[in-house]
Amino acid sequence: MGSRWKRARTLVHVSVVAGGSVVYSVSQWAMLILFARATSQTGFGKYTYALAITAPFFIFFGFSLRQVYVSESRGSRAWYEYLALRLVSSGAALLLAVLFALFNEAMSGVYFIVCVVKAIDLVADMYLGPAQSDGRVWSLGFYQMTNGLASLSLFGLGLLLEWQPVYALAMSIAGSIVAGTYALWVGECSLKRSAPSLRVAPRAVWHLVLVAAPLGVAGSLNSATQAAPRYALERAEGLAAVGVFSAMAYLLIAGNTVVSAVIQHELPRSVHVFRVSGRRAVKRRVFQLTALMVVLGLLAIILVWFWGDPVMTLLYGPGYGHKPTLMLLGVAWALGAVSWVWDMALVVERAFVTQMVAAGTGTLFSVLLSITVVEQLGLLGAGLATLVANLAIALVRIAGLTRISIQRGHRGVERHG
Repeated sequence: MGSRWKRARTLVHVSVVAGGSVVYSVSQWAMLILFARATSQTGFGKYTYALAITAPFFIFFGFSLRQVYVSESRGSRAWYEYLALRLVSSGAALLLAVLFALFNEAMSGVYFIVCVVKAIDLVADMYLGPAQSDGRVWSLGFYQMTNGLASLSLFGLGLLLEWQPVYALAMSIAGSIVAGTYALWVGECSLKRSAPSLRVAPRAVWHLVLVAAPLGVAGSLNSATQAAPRYALERAEGLAAVGVFSAMAYLLIAGNTVVSAVIQHELPRSVHVFRVSGRRAVKRRVFQLTALMVVLGLLAIILVWFWGDPVMTLLYGPGYGHKPTLMLLGVAWALGAVSWVWDMALVVERAFVTQMVAAGTGTLFSVLLSITVVEQLGLLGAGLATLVANLAIALVRIAGLTRISIQRGHRGVERHG
């Protein structure tokens, strides 16, 4: 009876996290569609270009601290060190992003709105760490539901009041504040159970920077990998082409919500299994998740083949669909879904440098292809750059896990001998 209840509870938690991810993604997607329909392709391109420009700043300075915290061996004792670093780093990201805009006349009011929203979300994300580490993974799902629905509702209200799209978009800042308040409450509830130390030593925070920096670099490079084709498109064909490509890419990025939900739920469980049962037990879980993502990837490719182009035209209007590019992005997503599982395994191993190398390899291929191919092939070249970059990242991740497994095996043989 106990095992059945445990399985049922796990299923409920996964469903809530997956549901939250789906609601958030659909809400963000709906905002994109409404924004696209309320403005021109160029106006929509400005919005998606702002998202692409700001992402590397905020992802780098986020340092993926929630992941590092969940795998932290010291537990909640180090919580305030993580919070102090997140507050300083998110402020630095906001400052640098704004300074960048001041020296770039192409940035508009939309850019500043995106910056503020991302800074608020970064702080809220850190408060979800104690809840996730405490086994209250469902809180991530409720946070995403709150964030997505509040932002979409307020944005829609602005459009109903016939505000300009940029002013309506500014209402999403209030949505992030509402969701951030929920994250603060959930995090404080989990922290009350553990009573973490209030002492924050500058040396400890600096050590945390050194530990987490490779993840920050990796995340920023991954973001740059996705953004490089957009930069090249903007230079070669203008912001309208950026809007079209971003619309197609988001159709598949929305599928990442399912993958993200599974990974977010599985990470603390895999860390626990690793500490209690060892590496072999984690390998079994990674193999099972990999098989699941292969099935999801094949399903995504089939869906894109038959319905990708009609769905794009239905949602965004004429001119937003391009089947060859959609197919390339579909295969890229399938590779990325499988690769995310291997990325989680690297987090369990705390092999953050390997993650950085994988991200750097992907960025290198993305930039090279964006420079050489996008100008000639346009949208198709951008899709090809995305696919090759995801393939390179996947190969480096699996090579890193293989190397770790071989090294651990050699050490075990030496100890046995």
